[in-house]
Amino acid sequence: MSVFNLLFGKSRGAGAKWAFHCARKSLANIWQSRPYWHSDTRLLQLKNKHAGETCVIAGNGPSLKNTDFSLIKDLPSFGTNRIYLGMKNLGFNPTYHVMVDTVMLEQFWDEVKDLPMTKFIGHNGVGVRSRSETDAIFIRTTSLNGATTYFSNNPIYGVCVGATVTYICFQLAYWMGFKRVLLVGVDHNFVVPKGDAKELIADGDDQNHFIKDYYPKGATWLKPSLAGSEAAYRMARTAFERDGREIIDCTVDGKCPIFKKTSLKEVRA
Repeated sequence: MSVFNLLFGKSRGAGAKWAFHCARKSLANIWQSRPYWHSDTRLLQLKNKHAGETCVIAGNGPSLKNTDFSLIKDLPSFGTNRIYLGMKNLGFNPTYHVMVDTVMLEQFWDEVKDLPMTKFIGHNGVGVRSRSETDAIFIRTTSLNGATTYFSNNPIYGVCVGATVTYICFQLAYWMGFKRVLLVGVDHNFVVPKGDAKELIADGDDQNHFIKDYYPKGATWLKPSLAGSEAAYRMARTAFERDGREIIDCTVDGKCPIFKKTSLKEVRA
C-alpha cells in the first residue's frame, strides 16, 4: 500500500488522522511564531557575519573598573544587562547588547528599548505590546523544560539560558562565527544574603557590580547560581573547542575556574 493511499485513500484511518494532527500542529507553531519572523530574518543576516574574528563579552562585575578597555576598543563586543550605566565612564560601547532576565526587563524596559546598538531581548520578558516599541531582536529562550542545559548553535530555534546571560552571549557569538571570545568583567563572585529566597530586594549598596546603584534600592534581583553558570560554561567551552574555537577569560582577578586565563595585555600583544 502506498503512503498516499495510507494517508488519504479509502483505507485511511489512524494514519490520516496523524497526518492531519501533524499538519495542524505545524501550522499552529508557524502562526504562534509570527511575532519572531522579523527577528528571525535579522538573526539569519547575522549568521557568520564575524567568521574568524575575535570578540569581547563583558560581564558587569566590579573588575570592570580595573579593565583597560583601550586594549579592546577595536573589537566587536557584547554587553549585558545594565552595562549601559557605565559606557561613558568605562569607555566601553558594545556592538551588541543582551538582556533576557524577565525581572530586569520588567523593571528597566524603558532604559533598554531605545539603546543605540543592536539589541537582543528575551521573548519571555515583555509582552507583545513592546515589540512595537523597540527595534530589538527578540530571541526565544528555553532550558529544555527547565531541567537541562544545552548549547544552541542556532538561535532561531532558541537559546538556552544556562543560569547566566553570559551563556546566551556565547551562543550568539558562536552563531555569528567568532573564532575567539575574550571575557572581561565576569568576576564569578557574589555577595548574597543567606536563605533560600530566589528573588532578592536590593538595599542600594550593590557590591556585585561595577556601580553601587546597579540595582537601586528596592529593585528586585535574582540570586545567582555559580554552579549553574559553571555547568553552562563547560558546555560552551566544549562547543567552541570542538569547532577549533576558544574562550579566554581575561577578567581581572576573576574566580571562574572553567576557562583558560590570561590578561588582556598578553592576549592583545
